[in-house]
Amino acid sequence: MKKHKVASLADSIKYGPHLKTAYSGWVRYLKGQHFDASAELMEADDSYADPASGDLTSALLREGQVILAGKGNRHFAWAYRAGAGPCIASSLFYVLTVRTEVIAPRYLALVLNTASCGRALSAVAKGASVPVIPKRELANLGVNVPAMNEQLKAIKLNDLQYRRKRLLREISELNALLDNAHLERLINQ
Repeated sequence: MKKHKVASLADSIKYGPHLKTAYSGWVRYLKGQHFDASAELMEADDSYADPASGDLTSALLREGQVILAGKGNRHFAWAYRAGAGPCIASSLFYVLTVRTEVIAPRYLALVLNTASCGRALSAVAKGASVPVIPKRELANLGVNVPAMNEQLKAIKLNDLQYRRKRLLREISELNALLDNAHLERLINQ
């Protein structure tokens, strides 16, 4: 396994654009609140890029890009996938265009979301009221990069863990409904 700096894993690192938002539209404008605690995109349809902002196509996220929350106290990464539909990352996020021949975008996001990487990013964040990760510090962050087949195994394991957590949450919610129905039946007999 070889350690690489983020700068060598990405062709570009830049902030997403600051755009006006609308309550409807064709391009989702991603903000921090659109991601759950596991850094997965939620089905939030409350923020779209305002078409009056001009040509939005150049800011659209593409396969092979990872966004990283670089401002604030919650640092997390997410790899864009076409299934999410047209999206633009807000200026909260760095947009990393990943060198996919070296690292899988979802693997990079997975590594950036680890507790150790989160601590490292929080340690370099600067700012009194709103901590910001300096671009230079992000670019110099070291990431262990195994062979591609090992990266894909880690992604698969992460997907299975997320699916298991989601299923356990759904089971818990269904159990609560069942318990409440039993109580309601007992009370109203």
